Amino acid sequence: MAIEAFEREVNNGGYSQFFFNSSNEYALIITDALHRIERPMIVKLTQEAINALGLQSVTVAAINRAMENESAELEAELEECDERYYGMGDDLAMPLFEFIKNNKGKIVLINQSQHR
Repeated sequence: MAIEAFEREVNNGGYSQFFFNSSNEYALIITDALHRIERPMIVKLTQEAINALGLQSVTVAAINRAMENESAELEAELEECDERYYGMGDDLAMPLFEFIKNNKGKIVLINQSQHR
């Protein structure tokens, strides 16, 4: 779910949109998820985008504060990450589906409403 939310938001409006929308809940785990589907360049780039937020601790509340106090410098850094991401032309769907196929016995779906 994290990768699908990430890809949808970044392709639609960049890292800024990923961090601004409710999808930012996945920022806490997105680099690990991307690592699991073996996308090291996107892991590195996404970590750079997270670092651009200047957070002491990566939490949804901290991301929301950073995005509310958005500066021209932050926007420029995120836009640079966007351009590099788009330039990679990497489709995450195929490696994600391959990961799911190879790990289907280990995947457990959790009802999110029970864990909030």
